[in-house]
Amino acid sequence: NTNGYGDGFGTASTSGDWVFDHDVWFANFQDGLDLLHSGMTTLSVTNSQSIANDGQAYKIGSGKNIVFRNNLAIANCDRILHLFGDEPATAIVAGVGPCRAGGDGLLFTFTNEGTYQVQNNTFIGNNATMFDLFCENGYDVCPNAGTTFQNNIVVGYMTSGGALPGL
Repeated sequence: NTNGYGDGFGTASTSGDWVFDHDVWFANFQDGLDLLHSGMTTLSVTNSQSIANDGQAYKIGSGKNIVFRNNLAIANCDRILHLFGDEPATAIVAGVGPCRAGGDGLLFTFTNEGTYQVQNNTFIGNNATMFDLFCENGYDVCPNAGTTFQNNIVVGYMTSGGALPGL
């Protein structure tokens, strides 16, 4: 409605190795960090924050070696209902929910041969679910993906409409 794309950082298909350390994505009209369609080989996201975006806090996909460690995700897409700064009133569209694509904390797509470390993160939100986890290419399972999910804190709270959080 405001003629902008809205991701904090997003890219089309590229390749290579990506490193994000001590980055902040705050109050974007879509996702915080969107690397779902990046085509990357490796990714490291450490010591970073994605807060109050209208879409997912982090969208990660297709990498074969991913480290996601010591990050904070505060998924609160209801934030758009409380405009601040120079946000235009037209950002609130009647009859359209405030959350883009569910507004979850982490959307993650696994390859069947990748390694994934999701450690020491904090996920806070009021969404239907905190995580969207998929295998690439629409597969139902990816049994060869080596995944570590360790020492993460997950906190859900009720929406302003009274809906309970899910995991």
